[in-house]
Amino acid sequence: RHQTITALYDWSYQGLDGDERRLFRRLGVFSGGWNIEAVVATSEPGCGGPTINVLTRLVDKSLVGLNHGHDGVRRFRLFESARAYALDRLRENDEHESELHRHAQYFAEVASQSYESWMDTPTAVWLPRYGEERENFQSALRWTLDERRAVALGAKLARDLAPFAHEFGSAAAHVRYLDRLLLDGEMPESLVAECYLWTARLLGDLQDARSLRFAKQALVAAGEDRSTLRAHALALVARGLTDRQTSENFAAAEKLLNEACEIFREFGDASGEGTARNALGAIANFTGRREEALAQRIESLRLFRSVGKSYGIGQALGNIGSWHYKNGDVDRAALYYHEALVELRRIGSNSLLDWLMGNLAEVEMFRGNLESARVLLWKALQMEIVYDRPRGRSHTLGLMARLAQRLGRPEEASVLLGFADAAIKRLDVPRQPTVQARIGDLEEQLRALLGDVRFEALYRRGGGESERDAIAIAEAL
Repeated sequence: RHQTITALYDWSYQGLDGDERRLFRRLGVFSGGWNIEAVVATSEPGCGGPTINVLTRLVDKSLVGLNHGHDGVRRFRLFESARAYALDRLRENDEHESELHRHAQYFAEVASQSYESWMDTPTAVWLPRYGEERENFQSALRWTLDERRAVALGAKLARDLAPFAHEFGSAAAHVRYLDRLLLDGEMPESLVAECYLWTARLLGDLQDARSLRFAKQALVAAGEDRSTLRAHALALVARGLTDRQTSENFAAAEKLLNEACEIFREFGDASGEGTARNALGAIANFTGRREEALAQRIESLRLFRSVGKSYGIGQALGNIGSWHYKNGDVDRAALYYHEALVELRRIGSNSLLDWLMGNLAEVEMFRGNLESARVLLWKALQMEIVYDRPRGRSHTLGLMARLAQRLGRPEEASVLLGFADAAIKRLDVPRQPTVQARIGDLEEQLRALLGDVRFEALYRRGGGESERDAIAIAEAL
């Protein structure tokens, strides 16, 4: 089959004139399509106009596909088989490296524009505008950094693409780029503070304990001058301290967050203040100030909505929903969770979806809709596997343990609980008190059903299971 396809492309390629062959080869460097601006910008100087004419001929000959992207802008693409053929012809003509360099330079400029506009542009406008180029951005990152072709260009590209990792939920993959650049000293000095900040933020998205270390480094690099960079670093250090869940850490975190709020207000950064308010709500919740916790989350939601930041809106809605769930208003909690899901799905973001589906699964278990809960938890777990979120997977497998017990399968519940507890200990990020209380209740129920000896044996077995085996048990529920 492969030989037949190659023969067809050979026949079509041989029928092209020289300009058409040259452009067809060049188009192989684009991943996921391109627009007119991209193909003109990556053409040789003075060849933009002729390039459009040649591209039109390739469309007419059905070698290039045409559709419409964001705001009706025309986008072109090659089938993957045609792209692979074009790249082979590029290599044959010794044009491969030069064209990939042009491609990386152009999309680094686009990524820079996206970074500069990210903070001040509503997500529903920003994400569709630049999200169409995600595959081209990733291709440029791979060429500049993975293949070590242009590390300086790739370092700035890694910083500029960090908001995409945050908004789309692909934090784990992007942290590896930033961490390596910082560790090897390859990040330009002017970007070091921001890259520490983004590494801390993305690790925080993953609930990874390393976030606090990077946040502290960002705070040192930001210096003592009042700036939004310093305020974001303060907020991230506070989040890391809050995760440790001690009274001393709560007090220290609250002080840092109040300072951050002052700076954010001074600079008119509503999104930043929304982040800090959300964190203050978490501390109020942990320390028993329930009404203050709700007020902070509501103010956080108002701030995020004022600037159209969908990630923050979804997070605030989810936290307000959790407040109502813990106060026994399950129906209102579900409404907030659903609204958060709608907000994030509207922009195509994968961030927070697993957390929200886990929350909804708890609602469904409370209502007795166990099959709905199972479907939601399995979807959440699949997402956490794809996007490499180990803390999320351990939490979801803990919820799966509760579901297994409700389904009358206490032995599987005991094994899953053992695995989830061991995973949480390895990750060094403690559970929230309310979650730990529910886990304690589950353990008591399982001991009553199985007896202490049988429960302990299954629990220890779970602690030694591989994650793959634990996931297989969950899938069989």
